[in-house]
Amino acid sequence: MPAVVDSLESGYPELRRSGARIATALRQEEQTFDRTLERGMAMLDRLIDEAVERHDGVIGGEAAFALHDTTAFRLS
Repeated sequence: MPAVVDSLESGYPELRRSGARIATALRQEEQTFDRTLERGMAMLDRLIDEAVERHDGVIGGEAAFALHDTTAFRLS
């Protein structure tokens, strides 16, 4: 964040004054992303395990949609 503030503060001087608030918001976003990633990986691992157990290697459309809808993971 400091590098961004340094490079943009001439046009946005409020960035320097809002540094603590911006840093807090960034930390919160990182934590939310980490939780989403962990939840998505657990869901994907479960779907893969189920596909392997069925011996078909297929993750159905409904499950793929649920994965994308809840975690923004995309299977392609």
